[in-house]
Amino acid sequence: MTDIRVRITEQDEQTLFTGKELSLGNLSLTTPCKLLDLNNPPPLSAIELLDQQHLRTVPIVERSRFIHQETYTREANHPDAKFLADSYDALKRVSVLRDKLVVNSLTLSFNPFNVPDSEEYLRSILHIYHGRSDLLLIPNLKVRRFDERQHPEIQVQPEEFTRYVDMAHQILDFRNSKPIFVPVPSKYGLKTFRAFVSDFVSKGYRNFWIDFEGSGITSRTSHIRSFHEIVDSEGLENEVVLYASNVRRENNPHMTDLRSAASDILTAPLGVDIIGVNREPQRGGGGPSQPPNKEMWINHKARFLDRDDYSYVKYSGYPRSRELFDKYHVNEALIRLNPKFYANFVNTFEINEELIRHQTIIAENGSLLGYLGTKSSINPKLMKAFEKPFSRDTQSQQSLDRFF
Repeated sequence: MTDIRVRITEQDEQTLFTGKELSLGNLSLTTPCKLLDLNNPPPLSAIELLDQQHLRTVPIVERSRFIHQETYTREANHPDAKFLADSYDALKRVSVLRDKLVVNSLTLSFNPFNVPDSEEYLRSILHIYHGRSDLLLIPNLKVRRFDERQHPEIQVQPEEFTRYVDMAHQILDFRNSKPIFVPVPSKYGLKTFRAFVSDFVSKGYRNFWIDFEGSGITSRTSHIRSFHEIVDSEGLENEVVLYASNVRRENNPHMTDLRSAASDILTAPLGVDIIGVNREPQRGGGGPSQPPNKEMWINHKARFLDRDDYSYVKYSGYPRSRELFDKYHVNEALIRLNPKFYANFVNTFEINEELIRHQTIIAENGSLLGYLGTKSSINPKLMKAFEKPFSRDTQSQQSLDRFF
């Protein structure tokens, strides 16, 4: 396994935001950063036409997908081993993506130990996966499912998840030169999450990924804060990398709202290094819902980040839309054709520009906290979550400083 070399460049005095330089072989990556989201992609010929000037600023692209048991067992023994070829081999043939790292992040929707001859199937699928992702994210397991009455139930026990991660890491690390990220499950509860982090850190794992599974940042703040508390208590902040993927773009969006509070960009003040793709939550239970009005759906999916207040605004009601069209060489016809992809394309670069601004603010003022306080979409509870937990010694010194 290739270690990721970590150098801290900026550290916020009051929030968990940390600027880093990550070295992955010949690639140097400034974090926090947002990767290019290749979920819901247009045809490959349309990808070739994307704005190359901005594309050059993003060295990693990601695509995520659920893998169901039928696909898993079929592809593990497919005579042509085509698993993920459409989201790796095909993308590598696109000239504008040829020099980029292509990451496939997977979530298994079932318990792999319930498959007959489970270890051989797992070995087969992971050896195929090894050749079709430039960063190796051990696939996450969907630990909960819905039963016949549409009630959630645990389908992967915590001890099974631990055994799975250790086995998958050993398989992927065979004659390997790529960084391996281990998944830390957040669906069991916070106490169990903390136990996973402590166990994985003690085993020497240093690259972690959290699959938000379509959740917004507000439901995961306690998990990420706990992660950093454990890492810092071990003195490993200079060694650990945290990757978050399948993050919901907005917190609690409604189709009729012109503005929805942003979620994905707010992972950075919580100390996430790499921000992966967006995903909406899977809905369990219920019958088929009535499809939304097409015009409403396009406007809901095609939202642009307003960097003034950290909300996502429907493109048709956002005064800067024409400016963003010109800046990133997209147009309304493309937005209407594929609203999710082209809106996320624009937002990737807007987020990264804003994250560079964050580093400048920290360098000049020592902290982001005051700047984040000017963003009207961030509620007081979330602002409190950004604050860095201080040690008892630090708190005592601050109390003395205030006294004098």
